[in-house]
Amino acid sequence: MANLNYATLVHRLLTRRRGWRVADLREELGVAERTYRHYRQTLQEQFTPFFSAGVSRVEEVGEGEARYLRLNAPEGDRPSAAQLLVQVAAGRLARMVLATLNRDDFVPAQSDPRDRVAEGETSALACDLDRVLYFVPEAPKDYSAQGEVLEALLQALVDHHPIRLTYESVDGEAKHHELEPLTLALHRGGLHLFARYRGKKRIYNYVVDRMVEVELHEEHFVYPADYLPEQVLNHSFGIFVEYPPRETHEVELLFVGKAWLKRHLLERRWHPSQRFAEQGDGRLRMSFRVGSLVEVTRW
Repeated sequence: MANLNYATLVHRLLTRRRGWRVADLREELGVAERTYRHYRQTLQEQFTPFFSAGVSRVEEVGEGEARYLRLNAPEGDRPSAAQLLVQVAAGRLARMVLATLNRDDFVPAQSDPRDRVAEGETSALACDLDRVLYFVPEAPKDYSAQGEVLEALLQALVDHHPIRLTYESVDGEAKHHELEPLTLALHRGGLHLFARYRGKKRIYNYVVDRMVEVELHEEHFVYPADYLPEQVLNHSFGIFVEYPPRETHEVELLFVGKAWLKRHLLERRWHPSQRFAEQGDGRLRMSFRVGSLVEVTRW
């Protein structure tokens, strides 16, 4: 519950410049004053994305008899259009992750643009952010039956708890894994966990759909300072992860010379190592280097 509340707090601070009225915050999240203060302190001391020059931008301010929790900004510093778009993108990602739970009580309702004007967001772009930048999910999966699993995963990821995962293989056999969770990734409407076995370095991908149960260990593990999800995915042709790869493959694909197909292929970044070459017979050759062929075979 606490980690979902933090996600809601982050989303609200990113999307409302005036901030969140503390009384409304406590009522919506269902928390006492002491718990609210703990949330505020954690964001101020540990949530580094809200830091500027080493100082947290999270502050509580008074307006008359009301208190607001908000992100401060230097006096006279008006966000640029690009900065506002980055803010709404981050906020939309938070809403998207929360929405995968199908839990309406954790997903803040969209506010009316006229309310934002009344709260000081006077620019047209600020009022229209949710419409200016819009994300269309690709056939999202339904995780409404896995609320407990996702809540445990979020807590383990935020607090760096090792977990005992009960996981079903493709053939339906359930096995237990002792893991250190590193990343929860959203790919084509589905959630995936990047994790490694305790004390090991090789990273694997676990599909959240197949998770039967997640148990948290009380102790904490040291999150690897040199770990980057994008570096892991550089060896994949999609989301399937095994890093470092046990072997690498040089792949070449030949496509018939249809103009629409060539344009579709050339317009996209399918893999960091991709190379294209026109063939003398009109076909298009695509080559790349990957650590797994699991997601290449469907091509």
